[in-house]
Amino acid sequence: MVTLFQMWVVPLYFTIKLNWWRFLVIWVLFSAVTAFVTFRATRKPLVQTTPRLVYKWFLLIYKISYATGIVGYMAVMFTLFGLNLLFSFQQNLPGPRVPQGHPHHEDEERDVMKL
Repeated sequence: MVTLFQMWVVPLYFTIKLNWWRFLVIWVLFSAVTAFVTFRATRKPLVQTTPRLVYKWFLLIYKISYATGIVGYMAVMFTLFGLNLLFSFQQNLPGPRVPQGHPHHEDEERDVMKL
């Protein structure tokens, strides 16, 4: 139960700390709807439409997660094969960090200044 609680609270902490307000809104909506579905599912006697509500909600979450995974996988594959250049998308990945005192440390600082 502690793991479940932390999986719910840790995103809240980082969302507030990093000012990810859009994620916070989605997190609150997801939590509220899931709490409502859970509330309906734990009432006695069970309303006839409750099993359908529970199934529909978690099926929707599954489909959204699946579609997001497929789109993310395709984005990575397109980038690896260079298809992002067809759409004029640039890769914005940081290079390796060069420690201070290393002969190429000044080169990294110069490259950062260009950005």
